[in-house]
Amino acid sequence: MIRLERGRAPDLFHSKQFKKLAEDATAYFAQPLSQRAQKRYDFGRVTGRFFPELRRRIEERFPSKCAYCESFVEQPDIENFRPKLGASNMDGHVDDDCYWWLVFEWSNYLPACRQCNLMKGARFPIRGARAKPGAVGPALEREGRLLLDPCEDNPEEILLFLKDGRVTSEDERGKMTIDVLNLNRGALVEARNKELEQLLLQLRLVEHEKFSPQALADLRAAMHGAEQFTAMKRQYVKAWASALSRRDAWQGAGLASFLEHRSALDAVEASADPDEDMLLAASTHLDEHIKQHETYTLDADTISEDFYRNARFIEKIELTNIRAIKRLILQPAFSENGPGSWLMLLGENGAGKSTVLQAIACALIGQKGVDSLDLKVSSFLRRGCARGEVRVQVSGLSTPITLTLKRGSERITVDPPEPKLMILGYGATRLLAGAAQPEDDRTHFKVRNLFDPHTPLSDGRPWLHDAPRKAFNRHVRSLSALLPRQDAATFSRRAGVIYVETPGSRNSLSDLSSGYQAVLALALDIMSVMRRGWDDMNGAEGVVLIDEIDAHLHPRWKMKIVPLLRELFPRVQFIATSHEPLTLRSLDSAEVAVLRRSPDGEVFAMTADDAAIPSPKFMRIEQLLTSDLFGLHSTEDPVLESMFEEYYGLLAKHSPGPEDRKKLARLKDELADKRQMGTTPRERIVLQAADEFLARREAEKAVQPPEKRDAALKTLQTLWADLNTCKGGRASAPAKRTRKGTA
Repeated sequence: MIRLERGRAPDLFHSKQFKKLAEDATAYFAQPLSQRAQKRYDFGRVTGRFFPELRRRIEERFPSKCAYCESFVEQPDIENFRPKLGASNMDGHVDDDCYWWLVFEWSNYLPACRQCNLMKGARFPIRGARAKPGAVGPALEREGRLLLDPCEDNPEEILLFLKDGRVTSEDERGKMTIDVLNLNRGALVEARNKELEQLLLQLRLVEHEKFSPQALADLRAAMHGAEQFTAMKRQYVKAWASALSRRDAWQGAGLASFLEHRSALDAVEASADPDEDMLLAASTHLDEHIKQHETYTLDADTISEDFYRNARFIEKIELTNIRAIKRLILQPAFSENGPGSWLMLLGENGAGKSTVLQAIACALIGQKGVDSLDLKVSSFLRRGCARGEVRVQVSGLSTPITLTLKRGSERITVDPPEPKLMILGYGATRLLAGAAQPEDDRTHFKVRNLFDPHTPLSDGRPWLHDAPRKAFNRHVRSLSALLPRQDAATFSRRAGVIYVETPGSRNSLSDLSSGYQAVLALALDIMSVMRRGWDDMNGAEGVVLIDEIDAHLHPRWKMKIVPLLRELFPRVQFIATSHEPLTLRSLDSAEVAVLRRSPDGEVFAMTADDAAIPSPKFMRIEQLLTSDLFGLHSTEDPVLESMFEEYYGLLAKHSPGPEDRKKLARLKDELADKRQMGTTPRERIVLQAADEFLARREAEKAVQPPEKRDAALKTLQTLWADLNTCKGGRASAPAKRTRKGTA
């Protein structure tokens, strides 16, 4: 993080339209809280109308990188330094009406990468009291903010970069900033480490070239504010230049420009390369700081501030020898366009989707939680294996949470044994409770329904019915996102019944349609756990696992379920399974993984890293079904689908026997009779080439690397070129069926 100059406010902040929106917002928030307790101000009126112009101004004024972590970003998020509505404290509580007025202040905007933006969320810790509405400048600073502002502070003097790519600080604000933004997340540390290795090589090259003007110019360019990880580079270059200057005053005269920037190393006597003792001590202090803040448990009577200090998202999941899975790695991603993190698992029955969800649940609920489920090691451990393991890397934790199974042991073990984040799990059958269920307010996980379909969901009784008025209003304000007229809906409760009132109607929750009830039941059950750690669902964080998320929903609800849950729980991480193409319409390709079985039965995952996984957002249903997301060869005939599966399996064999060759010849004849092998000699050549490519790909257990796939497609394009002109100058019509992967 380096000091950034924001400059004067762009003209749009002085426009009549912008000022009118500011006046409207001021009038809205001037109303008594009781009149708007179940409503949220629609900031979309500002973002939708002015953010395109604001983005252009931000790109003009700031470097093309994140203001926090300094990673290059092509299209940065528009970050509100102070959150625009509801600031989260370090105990999960939320201060309402903060800081809505800063939406209309240029001083509150920064460019940020998606990861830093999501890690920070609504967290804005302060030492003192929250500023009153309308406060700007010095009035805001009197809060005693605990996050560094790159436009107000000098972060280079506060943040110290270690040789392994991590960053640390002895300053209270520096430590809080690193933790809240998770500036030591794995991928970021790795990227910094690579840049530092290149920089140290460059420094040696400068010395080797006798400090030539060109070598020095290249080094100055590497330290420019528009470069990636500039603060780290300036720290190491200055330490290098300082050491050379002390050894050789003559050389120091030519290095004066590299000594201008201050860094956290300036607090000590710098020595060559730089001060190893100081960096070693800082690394040790960082390790101690991390371990100290990782000792919390959600089993305690009160949740520690250490839980709220970092956002907790699953970054990586590794399963080894779990049921049918020999080795599987999944890496959930953040959405490119929407809030939160989703991972939708697709695949045929038996591919291991439910196993993945149950394995994650067992790892994250802690040792007491696993023991309470009374699971047998033999029911999870892969046949013939002596040991199985599930490793879940969670952001903000230095080591993965590890679940271990050993043949002959009666107990599944979890390390660390304490639950570190809130988690809920649901199976494909989700039934409402017939009566109010007793609940343990200390329990921060709820996964039994994922293992036992007879475990009912909460319908809001008694916790929502009996909640204090302020809490009730917060929760139903979130629930209104599920209703068709959320702007005009209000909730009330009388005699133990919750009613939803919209213009012209008044219904109890039980009177709503089955679609609303199914989604409301799921939402209420999630809230029943999340409320124990978070005041507001807008800031609630945790993991929700849902098997067959769209089960028993009308097609319209299948399309709505993901965006509705995104809006209701914008910071909750969902990992779900589905067999329904309609459910994918709101997901990015990076949020989908397809579990498949290779010809020898091994489970593997196809993800966005594979060329075959398309973005499902703008695909038609038939395109989704015949893509590698669902893997159908045709949407017309199940018998035909079965024939092609057998056909590809035989084609994939390296050394087919006499019986295999007979079956292959028979299948070719049958498919030809069904006009699936082409209607002209040219078509038959092309389709045969496509079939051989697809069969080889299946045999190799994974999608071809992009370069191989491109080469194969070029070959097919060459063959298709022969079909462009046919007898009479007309193009020959290809076979009617859509080949998997060739649409």
